Amino acid sequence: MKSLYSLTCAIIFGLILLSASNSFAMEPHDKEALGDLTSAKALFDVTTADGPTLLFYLQLIGSAIDDMKEEGVTPEVVVLFHGKSVEWVTEDLEKIPDHQVASKIHAELAKLGLKSEVNMEACSVANRVFGVKNDTIVKDVHVANNTWISAIGYQNRGFAIVPVP
Repeated sequence: MKSLYSLTCAIIFGLILLSASNSFAMEPHDKEALGDLTSAKALFDVTTADGPTLLFYLQLIGSAIDDMKEEGVTPEVVVLFHGKSVEWVTEDLEKIPDHQVASKIHAELAKLGLKSEVNMEACSVANRVFGVKNDTIVKDVHVANNTWISAIGYQNRGFAIVPVP
């Protein structure tokens, strides 16, 4: 009787370990969050003035787009630049604090610009405040009159706002 009890305990313990190891080995996914969505609208609200941080976030935005596609969700993405972030999306070298970082940012913007599901806008109000000329904004970024108005419009059209501080 004692050996049957020990055997039963060993089997149960083994099943628990097997179950735990399988759950740890699973690939990460976003199925719970995305549910049965086949498309999703996201607005990335970019305000960061720090170049390396901006570069990192732009890379994450590109990854998020690719990840949604891998999950079977068609993304529609807007990236709004306002505040001092506009200094990083200009081709005016006098306005750019670090040319090496800016070059990497511009390359990342070009990659995002190749994605048909991405629309990028820079705020002309921020451009004026920070002395960036509208006609110096990189080609893949559209100059909007006021990206706060853009954010209002996109949010009212169902875009989820993702702050990028």
